[in-house]
Amino acid sequence: MHATTPAVPVPAGRSNPFISRDFGLLWAGQAVSNLGDMVFNTTVALWIVTQLARNESWAPLAVSGVLVAAALPDLLVGPFVGVFVDRFDRRRLMLRMDAIRAILIGLLAVWTGAIALPWVRFTQPPASWQLAGLYAAVFLSGICAQFFAPARIAIIGELVPESLRARAFGLTQVTSSLALVVGPAVAAPIYFQLGPGDALVANGLSFVASFAAIAAVRLTGAATPHAKATGSYRHELMEGFRYFAGNKALVAIVITACLIMLGGGCLNALDIFFLQQNLHASTTLYGLLSGAGGAGLLVGALLASACAERLGIARVFWLGLISVGLAVLVYARLSSFAPALVVLFLMGIPNAGVNVALGPLVLRHTPQHLVGRIAAVLHPAITLATLLSTAASGALASTVLRGLHFSFLGIQWGAIDLIFTWTGMIIVVGGLYARAYLPADTSAQEAAQAHLPLE
Repeated sequence: MHATTPAVPVPAGRSNPFISRDFGLLWAGQAVSNLGDMVFNTTVALWIVTQLARNESWAPLAVSGVLVAAALPDLLVGPFVGVFVDRFDRRRLMLRMDAIRAILIGLLAVWTGAIALPWVRFTQPPASWQLAGLYAAVFLSGICAQFFAPARIAIIGELVPESLRARAFGLTQVTSSLALVVGPAVAAPIYFQLGPGDALVANGLSFVASFAAIAAVRLTGAATPHAKATGSYRHELMEGFRYFAGNKALVAIVITACLIMLGGGCLNALDIFFLQQNLHASTTLYGLLSGAGGAGLLVGALLASACAERLGIARVFWLGLISVGLAVLVYARLSSFAPALVVLFLMGIPNAGVNVALGPLVLRHTPQHLVGRIAAVLHPAITLATLLSTAASGALASTVLRGLHFSFLGIQWGAIDLIFTWTGMIIVVGGLYARAYLPADTSAQEAAQAHLPLE
């Protein structure tokens, strides 16, 4: 069973680099918001280490607490918000979530004393209370994101026709990659020269910019809810689960995404130890590894947005997965820093293709009135797989595999490179699974030329 999406007229779609005025506004608002988020995330880590938990033995735990606070909404709230996203006016929902997040950041700035209000006498609370406020703001902002993200995907599905969705999600990936590279580089000097207050202001203003951009988008059908409250909440929630379970393509997408993150979480958790133990390099070079991966993501996003329409979305997805898995297998065997930079850059290119293809794939197989509920299955599953992978890899490297060294087939193995090898194999298996179980791909251009419906 496959969903078809009515064609949306986009007169300048082929000539306009931003597809249309309305999508361009939506994209610009999110570009600013993504940059603000990256500045905020970097600032929070620096703030905890240098001020709130300075010289404390529990500083790493405090930083980890922020990551937990950001991830919990995906698991606790994410599975249950889809019904509301499908019931309510999606643009109005996005506007409200941006407004709430801007207010939360403002309250956090005042609560922690990062910004002083001249007309209010306020005694700065102790560091523990400031941390509590920080965790609360991150957690509540994460809840807002659970409503915002699927609503945005649904609106893109209506604003952008099938043939241009790869370009739309490619542009989104470009801005995310740029934020990943630029955000930390900008945040550090802002923090050390001006303090955390300016970074909080920047993040709050980024939500204001997103609000203004979304408010300026001219919407017709996308502005109205697609699912009327025809039954109980439980009935509508189960309707989404039943549709997902009965759609082989969506099941394949979710299983594949979980396999990817079961592997990807290992890289995030252990990469800094791989730098020290296998690449024999200083931790001061760790930022260059992230930068190389971010540069690859940027190049890959540009290539994917230009080529995915011709190659076919599903093909880009599974080919990208297999390529990433093979690159991880090569990365696991490296022993010097410079080749690692090259491999990470090259790995980022197909990784971006996977990210670009995922959104259009989900939209291709999901009716508009169920987008919120299907996203409420996909996102929590990915988060859970990531957390399990991160926890398992850290536990294995710290306990069972700690200090492991052995030789097999003339190759020397240690704990970290062995885990990375497993990671690469898991990702390759995910790509092969997607190749086997995703429906045969017909690109939007081929379908249009043949006057046939997609899938």
